[in-house]
Amino acid sequence: MLTFDKIKIVTSASNITVLRDFDVTMRNGVPVARIFKKTVPCSITISIYPEKNEVSIEFTGKILKDHYDELINEKNIGICFEAINALGVCTLNVPAILQDACVVKCDVTKDVVGVELCDLKKYLLTHVSNNSKWAVDTYQHDNIELRKLVRTPRHKRRLIIYDKWAELNKATNRDFLTWAGDGVLEKMKGKTRFELSLTTCHAIRETLRLEDTSLMSVMRSEANPIVDLLSIAIRQDTCDMLHVKKSSDYDKTNTLIVNNWDMKPIEMQYRVMYGKRYHKSKLYPYFRLIEEHKLKDATSYDFSAICNFNDDYTMTSSEFPHIYQNYWRVDVSGLPDWKDDNTDLDLIMT
Repeated sequence: MLTFDKIKIVTSASNITVLRDFDVTMRNGVPVARIFKKTVPCSITISIYPEKNEVSIEFTGKILKDHYDELINEKNIGICFEAINALGVCTLNVPAILQDACVVKCDVTKDVVGVELCDLKKYLLTHVSNNSKWAVDTYQHDNIELRKLVRTPRHKRRLIIYDKWAELNKATNRDFLTWAGDGVLEKMKGKTRFELSLTTCHAIRETLRLEDTSLMSVMRSEANPIVDLLSIAIRQDTCDMLHVKKSSDYDKTNTLIVNNWDMKPIEMQYRVMYGKRYHKSKLYPYFRLIEEHKLKDATSYDFSAICNFNDDYTMTSSEFPHIYQNYWRVDVSGLPDWKDDNTDLDLIMT
């Protein structure tokens, strides 16, 4: 089951009823958009376009509060919309949205335990399949960015890999942790996040192997997009080329990799090449590299196992506050002013 940290959907404007705190954008005296945007403690943007009769809703997994570690998925997507209703700024027709909404952007996300970022970065840097098509860069200090080197937006792919516990522990997330509770931070300890950004409908269809980008089709996709990307961008072998210091050793190491570190075919080739001039001393550099390879800790990664989406989630709506299960009966009377970024959301969410 795929999981997402961020998602943006588009649906009919008839699926939303505005209650309060939407800013109106005017053009020539005519309202062209009504927008609600909240960044603290969780990011939510709702934009209504009357002329197009559509509404876009973008939010992150933080809307799940203390269940943030479970990320957005098929089993809790409805609960995410119920949580937005619980904010009291609008009423969403959740069943209708689940049926007819389309996804226009999403971040496919997988949290992995036991991955050392420093070692992984060395591995990726030395195992790029084609340096003219893919680049591995540093992302915000010690984190990793793998991106496809293209200009056309529909073909762009970007995977970021970072320590989720360290990121969540930043000052910018302090309000979220106060709201969600310290248990969220504890759940993220030791987790490395793989986050693949898909920013166009074409990218979503191609990467998730879908005919369309309807919300439930995306949620139920059986693709393994992070594994697919890594299998194309990264060579899968066990030799850490970072240990190679000479250009001549680099070529010989590649020859050993091609021959699966077996000296027999290499020796046969040398005998053919040199004939009577052959001497076993010509193979000494290969034997030295083999011994160095045995001595060092060769790091390899089975991404098909690390980044699989076959884990089962057991969360149900019964685990959430009662107000989530009764989104169509939200009482907005007496709610605090949502224009104040310091509003205590626990007044509503608990």
